[in-house]
Amino acid sequence: MATLASYVDRKLQGLYPELSKRRAALNELLRYGGSRNEPEPERVRLAVLKLAGSHLVELKKMVDGAKEDWEDVVSWAERPRETRCQLANRKLHENQRQKIQKEDQDEWESWLA
Repeated sequence: MATLASYVDRKLQGLYPELSKRRAALNELLRYGGSRNEPEPERVRLAVLKLAGSHLVELKKMVDGAKEDWEDVVSWAERPRETRCQLANRKLHENQRQKIQKEDQDEWESWLA
């Protein structure tokens, strides 16, 4: 089974094929995870990559956001539909909630693949 670090490496190579940009992106990602207040660095870095894509300016903004509230960044990356519903205070029936969670999980797994 692949590690989160290997997913980060693979996504970096795919999103930033040019070595200089990949190094710049990696340097940005490494700004997160240097303290106890910044848990789950590889998971957060993956979330940042998903949200920012290949845009270095967005990557920097996402890392800044993760340093402020890492759970928000992870939530938007891993569970965008569910997060949207929660922020809108939408009450969902159990089957709707399960459907949304499945769609979010499928999206995340597809992005990782």
